[in-house]
Amino acid sequence: MRVTGAAHGIREAIDRMRYAVLLGVSLAVSVTSPASAQMMRYGVVMDAARNALAAQWTDDPTQVERAYCVTQWWTATSRNARVHASPSPSNDSAAVQKPDGRDADTVFRVLEIKPVETSEATPNGATFACPAGVPEVHTHPPATCYSDRTDQCYAGGADAYSCQPSREDARKLLDRGDAFAIIQCDRHAFVFYYPSQFAAPTPPRQDLAEVAKP
Repeated sequence: MRVTGAAHGIREAIDRMRYAVLLGVSLAVSVTSPASAQMMRYGVVMDAARNALAAQWTDDPTQVERAYCVTQWWTATSRNARVHASPSPSNDSAAVQKPDGRDADTVFRVLEIKPVETSEATPNGATFACPAGVPEVHTHPPATCYSDRTDQCYAGGADAYSCQPSREDARKLLDRGDAFAIIQCDRHAFVFYYPSQFAAPTPPRQDLAEVAKP
């Protein structure tokens, strides 16, 4: 889902800059704090799912968002890997530790997807829902639109090929509690996003906060 209108494009750009600053601050706290290790998450769309999504992709600017459910995926870590067949949920917050006590990185490998019906679909958003515990995929059409009408869209432009989740996308992911969600913004371009990206920044240690006081 994307913000609509030319004026909203400016607001979205400002939101992205604000988010980048907040994310940079959050990462800096995680890296510099010896008390907390940072668990990284990665996403890969495997051949079958990637080919299915690529086959349905179109560069036509007069299109609406499409949506899919992830029906099978792997969660791999440095210590183990297991397959999830929907509707088995996957817990994004479960940390697997390496032998030295550091959190292991997690890789989500998406094997299969299936289309899901949408309602109120526009070039900038769509209403849909996958079953509980089933991660979602949606498209961001490669166009810039002056409104939610497809006849007011043109190929390319400032809002085309945008893979950043909108505020609504992030809120929906947090509300559903899924391990991840995916945006497709070009034939072979997929961006995963995770609940941990939108969690409140870790507060600074008390001793560092005292030092920072004027």
